[in-house]
Amino acid sequence: MIKKGKKFASLLLALMLVASGCGQTDTEVTDYGQSSGSDSETSVMEESAGKTISDMLGGEELSANKSFSIAGKSATVNVAYNAKGLDKLSVFKVDSITEENLKEEDIVKALLGDSATLLDGSSDKKFLAAKDGDSEDVIITNSWVLYHNNVKSNYFADSAPLAIDDPTVTVHNYEGTHNDIPYNLLVSYSKNYNELILSFFPKNPGDVVGNDKLDHIDHSYPDGHFYAYQHSILDYDLESVMSDRPNTCSMTADEVNETVKNVLKNDLYLDIPELALNAYDDMQRVEIPEGKDPVRSEVIYYSNDSLDSTTLEGGVRDGYYVTVMTSLCDLSVISEVDYIDYTADDLSGGEIYINDSGVVGFNISSRYIFKETVTEGANLMNFDEAMDAFAKNAEANLTADDIELADETVKFESISLEYFPIPSADSANEYLLTPCWILEAENAKYQTIARVVISATDGSFVKVIHEKEE
Repeated sequence: MIKKGKKFASLLLALMLVASGCGQTDTEVTDYGQSSGSDSETSVMEESAGKTISDMLGGEELSANKSFSIAGKSATVNVAYNAKGLDKLSVFKVDSITEENLKEEDIVKALLGDSATLLDGSSDKKFLAAKDGDSEDVIITNSWVLYHNNVKSNYFADSAPLAIDDPTVTVHNYEGTHNDIPYNLLVSYSKNYNELILSFFPKNPGDVVGNDKLDHIDHSYPDGHFYAYQHSILDYDLESVMSDRPNTCSMTADEVNETVKNVLKNDLYLDIPELALNAYDDMQRVEIPEGKDPVRSEVIYYSNDSLDSTTLEGGVRDGYYVTVMTSLCDLSVISEVDYIDYTADDLSGGEIYINDSGVVGFNISSRYIFKETVTEGANLMNFDEAMDAFAKNAEANLTADDIELADETVKFESISLEYFPIPSADSANEYLLTPCWILEAENAKYQTIARVVISATDGSFVKVIHEKEE
């Protein structure tokens, strides 16, 4: 996900797991309008029959210690996992986004209408530039796209080239009006990651709230604080310093979520389930005071001068901030890749800013189109049995080449439960987004020997992934 911020430092912000309130609905199969699927396909995963995650896994505080061998080398798995707080985990059928199934013209039309103009570098304008009044936020996302696709550019500049000569990534920038306000729009497709990247923000955020001096837009956190950086980290408790300026957006949480779902489905053609939306961003990065509940992340408009004031003078609270696909059912999502690429994982996800007028702005990156929920509340294999299955089958699934960086003993000491797209046997572009155990082994030099993916539903081997060779 492209997180908001200033300059190149913003490009390096890591994705954090966020709570999603998953599993609050009754068991059902949801059709996302892309494909109905067959009866056999929708019954691939067994439902959990009302059992909790801890019931299925064998507890909340889980651990396993197993010894086995791989290609003649001794190997161990010595891992622990805390499953506390996890609710139902569903299985989803998704398709890869391709150049053929993304709808760029429709997206541009939905957001900018007839005002849309493609900025292709054919005129005197060759760059998006902050000094020319272009959106700082869209410029940052352009730089992010170029950086992650290894396209040479000056990532530190307050500008981004409109036209690039690289066969692996397309970058199309548009300008036009949305709600009578000038906007920039980026539509990009990366062949390196089979990923659609969208960025849409007002050229001057202050135009949204009727004050053109407020040239920055950002969001607060679930602890009710807004954090900014200006020579040092600045911390504003909104209810204390902006009590005289309450949020002017009247939307309830349900109304915000419904608006986000409509924008994703009707404007961006990304029919993402509500379980992947979250109004409480970065819960792990802030501390909620004892006895207090987290609050929704709010949209904040401000200027650099506002940051010089202890009360964020001139700042405006108008709207709410929702993250998209930064987590799914409280789990992060690992993409189907040929090699370990933590920065590529960071590229996935999104953020949307909403107020009473609808969508204000967003950064969205997505590799998949959701088709349907195959199983609501999938049955998971007992943790110890899953680790037994991993140890028992490691010799058959891993080769000497897979562990060539290993020391005398291959030690799997890291584990996480995450969503992973298991390829379908029926289509090269179709996957089952399934809860999987991700096990990693490192050597004494802290190099990753292998990342092994096994299904959490039945313990079956899915894939082994390695570091990319330099």
